Amino acid sequence: MTDSEISVAEARRILTALGLMPVPILHGEDAGAWPVLEYARRIDLDTRIGFEDTLERPERARPAVSNEELVRYAPTR
Repeated sequence: MTDSEISVAEARRILTALGLMPVPILHGEDAGAWPVLEYARRIDLDTRIGFEDTLERPERARPAVSNEELVRYAPTR
């Protein structure tokens, strides 16, 4: 499994453990930040992205320069 797959699998495990409890926000960190953000979007959960989650743009080609740049790359519903 890749870091991305592990991150999304862990997000699923947490959501399953919580059961029907409403989850206000789902987010990953480091290499898992973008895959978990995309997973949250697919299952219609709120999410976030910022330097507290990752310092890299989604393609990981170079570091982001601001929180605003990370938000610009985040997929919308």
